[in-house]
Amino acid sequence: MARYITGSVRDSVTKVGIAGATVSVKGTIIDTITDVYGFYSINAPEGDIVLVATFLGYKKEEQNVSSSKNKVDFLLKEDIL
Repeated sequence: MARYITGSVRDSVTKVGIAGATVSVKGTIIDTITDVYGFYSINAPEGDIVLVATFLGYKKEEQNVSSSKNKVDFLLKEDIL
């Protein structure tokens, strides 16, 4: 059985949504892409999971998500080379 998780991926400094960021369930092939405002929704497995947000030019962020949580927001930091 799956659960529905929603949230956003934003720049940590400007707080602007990041369009086209990938949000995935770690250890699975389940993923989705954020919309033009940085919002996403994903069908994730039941139980405790780890969600991962990535976008080119930013550091990857992972968040532990308990089985009772259904909203997860990410603030990505720029990856300065």
